[in-house]
Amino acid sequence: MYPPPATTTPGTRPVAVTRAARALLVAVLLTVGIAATAMVSSVVAFDRYESSYSRRTLDTFRDVEVAAAVGYLILALVVAALAWGILRGRRGTWIATFVVSGLCVSFGFCGLLNLLPAWSELVSLVLNLLLVAAHATAIVLLASRPSREFFTARRAAADADRGRRTGGDPRPDHR
Repeated sequence: MYPPPATTTPGTRPVAVTRAARALLVAVLLTVGIAATAMVSSVVAFDRYESSYSRRTLDTFRDVEVAAAVGYLILALVVAALAWGILRGRRGTWIATFVVSGLCVSFGFCGLLNLLPAWSELVSLVLNLLLVAAHATAIVLLASRPSREFFTARRAAADADRGRRTGGDPRPDHR
């Protein structure tokens, strides 16, 4: 009477997984935008506050903004690698995405605590809010049932293949 439960074969990627990868790619673009904003704001702030602060303070501010921009660019590369792994169906990448995106959602508003010019604060606020939304979207989509079944089926297929190659039990903890 009831239809059989939906199962996902290892070769079929659910739409939710593809959309999660797209959300991560949007997060990459937003992260690059935040890095660019940090670089531009450091130059603008240096010019704007040159007469108000000592040279050492301004150099420290610039160094912090450059370090933040480099950190954001590294984060963009990590998130791009996660999106690529998600599209390839890697279970480890699926788990790592929960960790990285969870941290980005949890600490996403920390980037707003900068001493930035007024225009930069608005741009930074909007970019950070969109970044948090992109990561939250990826988390929700990857936690959905089709995604979970897809990555579980991929793991089971890999375990079975390992058992065939080694001639033993496919379970990794079998004694």
